[in-house]
Amino acid sequence: MLKDKKLTAFFAFFFTLSYIGSQVLFAQSANTYLSQGKAKSEAGAYAQAIQDFTKAINLNSHSDDAYHYRGEAYFRVRRYVKALADFNKAIEIDPRQSSASYHLRGLVKYNLKLYKQAIADYNQAIKIAYSDETYFVDRAKAFLELKRYKKALKDCNAALKISKTYAYALSVRGLVKAAQGNRQAASEDLKAAIQNAKNDPKEYMYRNYLGDFYRNTRQTTRAIEEYSAAIHLNPRNTHGLYNRSLLRLTLGNYDKALEDAHRTILNNRRFVKAYAVRGIAKRYSGVNQEAQMTADLQKYLRSARKATDYHYISWLLFEHSHKNKEMLTEAKKWALKSVKLENNFTNNLLCANILFDIGETPQALKYANTAMTFTKSEGLSKAKTLAMRIGRNLNDIQPPVIRISTPLAANNNTRGVIVVAEDKKITIAGQVTDESGVASVLINGNPARLDHSGNFDGVTVLEKAENLVKVRATDKRGNSSTQEFVVKRKVKAATPISKKKGKENLILGTHRALLVATNEYTHWDNLMNPVYDAKAIAKDLKEIYGFEIDLLLNPTKDEIVLKLRSYAKKQYENNDELFIFFAGHGQFDEVFKEGYLVTKDSKLNDESKSSYISHSNLRTYINNINCKHVFLMMDVCFGGTFDPLIASRGMKEHELTKSRAEYVNRKLRYKTRRYLTSGGKEYVPDGRAGSHSPFARRFLTALRSEGGENGILSIAEILKFVQTVTPNPRSGEFGSNEPGSEFLFVVR
Repeated sequence: MLKDKKLTAFFAFFFTLSYIGSQVLFAQSANTYLSQGKAKSEAGAYAQAIQDFTKAINLNSHSDDAYHYRGEAYFRVRRYVKALADFNKAIEIDPRQSSASYHLRGLVKYNLKLYKQAIADYNQAIKIAYSDETYFVDRAKAFLELKRYKKALKDCNAALKISKTYAYALSVRGLVKAAQGNRQAASEDLKAAIQNAKNDPKEYMYRNYLGDFYRNTRQTTRAIEEYSAAIHLNPRNTHGLYNRSLLRLTLGNYDKALEDAHRTILNNRRFVKAYAVRGIAKRYSGVNQEAQMTADLQKYLRSARKATDYHYISWLLFEHSHKNKEMLTEAKKWALKSVKLENNFTNNLLCANILFDIGETPQALKYANTAMTFTKSEGLSKAKTLAMRIGRNLNDIQPPVIRISTPLAANNNTRGVIVVAEDKKITIAGQVTDESGVASVLINGNPARLDHSGNFDGVTVLEKAENLVKVRATDKRGNSSTQEFVVKRKVKAATPISKKKGKENLILGTHRALLVATNEYTHWDNLMNPVYDAKAIAKDLKEIYGFEIDLLLNPTKDEIVLKLRSYAKKQYENNDELFIFFAGHGQFDEVFKEGYLVTKDSKLNDESKSSYISHSNLRTYINNINCKHVFLMMDVCFGGTFDPLIASRGMKEHELTKSRAEYVNRKLRYKTRRYLTSGGKEYVPDGRAGSHSPFARRFLTALRSEGGENGILSIAEILKFVQTVTPNPRSGEFGSNEPGSEFLFVVR
């Protein structure tokens, strides 16, 4: 019996040793997987690291380190829900975690939009490691999301007290100041952040923030420039790619928007918003893209769950519907669903806008009124304004008001008769205003071109001696108004103007036009209309005014300078005229206080500006061309800075004389160095694809007026056509211009 007891004790001791040994082996194996996983995480192989951490947890479920590091790996691949579960488990096993665990869990909660919970974790991290400036800035971002701006600023300043040039703190402080409406201070902080982040791997992120600032303040071109610089620093920058795609979509640059959205998806296939953008871009970027657009939108909708998801797709379809009824119907469908899921201000306001655009006015008013019940909303005034528009629309029985700007005599007391020269056709232009919005404008039954501001223009043929011109405008409620006037053509044989030029002593020299236009850029974003505008202007100059045309399309800096040099070498007669036109990107440098033309090969961020053409150099080049009469026109951003004083002088319309010869010969006595630009020290719009820029559109209207009664178009008359463009065009003189000078476009 004693022998059996000894035997039993021996086996018990043996099994105990075996169990302890196996636990040691398991622990050793778990640590091995943990070490392997950490090495793979450091190398960026997060998927493989997660597998190793999981094996470590399976072998040792009480390893808080394994949960922590797996949570970090999940965070790096944006699997935030799984990351949160792991950090929770790690802290549950050992609440005395390092500050890193609480900080990372705070970042996870921030990305899950759990901002208050994120702040609680940041508080714990700061309590453990007060001297880590990053924790303060991350907490500031959470405060910013909650619109607690004072606390956000306090945290940014605390971080900057620890590290005075900390770029991350400067950039977030800039965003806080922007949210407070302090744009100047915000811009200074955001730019300082970039300056302090040179050669920092995170520089691209700070450029993203500056891009966000420009986007939110509607400085579209600047926003695209910053996102482009950020993408150049980090090609996998999905934030920059996605936001640039949205801006390019807004500008109508569909091919580029499609490219950016596609790159976003390649970098992160879970970035489902990019599928929606890519779908819209496909719809407008080519022929037969409807099916591909639908496939991308369906891809987005399969992941849609929340009201914000449906609001986004509805907003995107609405913004880019261009009166496409099918897209508007889809936009309405998802807007209504967003309201059903979450009855709030933004969803109701979007519904109201879409229904109003479709024409379902009573329903639109219902949703606008509902939006106004959310009185705490910052956008309440938007809902009130929309409701007032809808209300006026419902009660609108007033016809639209028509104002004719071309021909000028149509709106004065000439008993409806306008006398013109021997033109076979005439341009009719003006503006229609109506509180419900203008639906259409017809000129003698033919649709006129109409923009969103009610500006219209169209050409009508003069078939007989007296021609009745009827302009009919209709608003969105079906109310119509008509304005009529008679255009009387002069008979050629009876018109003094039609006499031979020799007898009239009208001495006209050679009229030349150099038109430089750039759509395609190596480093900058492409534009849509400069080449299209230049070709249209060239055609009218040649056919109506007899100009010799020289088109220079998408040139490099050297090609432009060499072309101007060739014009400086030419020989000119006394009455020769040279018209120079530039269209494309422009830039202004606040340091040098100098404006620049951006050429095809200009660099995006060229601090030396050596790849641009400065306005001061351009003034010198053009002033030294030996032609007596030079008129420069620039449809570029910051074109007004061509004149250091940004001069803008009003001029009276020239007095009509009995003899064209007398007027032309008198006006061409003095040396001309005059300019006209599409704006001052500001960005100017490119316009929709195929519709001309707003400035070029009005200049073409001026050219097609063919100089009115005497067939002579002066700078003063051109100014009358372009003065309604926004931003305001600027005109002035440069170089060796003489008082009383003029540049005349004379109908040949």
